[in-house]
Amino acid sequence: VLGRTPLQQADKGGFYPEVYEYARNKDYTGMTHGELQLDFVYACSKISGMNLLDFFTKWGFLTPVDKELDDYGKKQLTVTQDMIDALKQKVNALGGTRPDVALEYISDNTYELYKTKPAIIKGENATHAPKTFTVGSGDNAVTYNGETITIKNWTNVVTYEVKDETGKFILICSGENAPSSVDIFTIPVRWKDGFRLSAVSVTGERIDIPMN
Repeated sequence: VLGRTPLQQADKGGFYPEVYEYARNKDYTGMTHGELQLDFVYACSKISGMNLLDFFTKWGFLTPVDKELDDYGKKQLTVTQDMIDALKQKVNALGGTRPDVALEYISDNTYELYKTKPAIIKGENATHAPKTFTVGSGDNAVTYNGETITIKNWTNVVTYEVKDETGKFILICSGENAPSSVDIFTIPVRWKDGFRLSAVSVTGERIDIPMN
């Protein structure tokens, strides 16, 4: 985003080339898949010069797990709280600063906004309408009684968040790269009093969007 790609550096280096070089020289002999996952968090924090614990926590890398996963073959993934705590100590000891942006929401749709960090420009109140839809087919088909959410004239939004009355996420919908007059997405449940719709800026500011 900010000049750390191979095409933008004289030495053709950058964040991911250096991550690959770290992995190329690292001796992974005897490490479990859980240890490999946490070492990736450490490597990214070290090479970027930033404390990326919040980013990886939000993406689930630092969540205790002990199960067999079937992804291009069956492998055991075990990450304990003790392993996570030890990793956090290592990353914090690097002394990197935490990102001043909502890095977990950067995408191909929104990366340009991260260069200038513009404030959100508010638009109209949102509206909702019932929508029943089916995902999957045959025995795997699931039908939802949901709602279509329509938001007009909001700009510089990297993400829309919908939470229920307890604060639990219902849906996270990426914003747009260029200003759009209308954003539309569907949630899998009926809208209820107490639900909260928020627009998130690059810097992580959240602005509630009233619902008509």
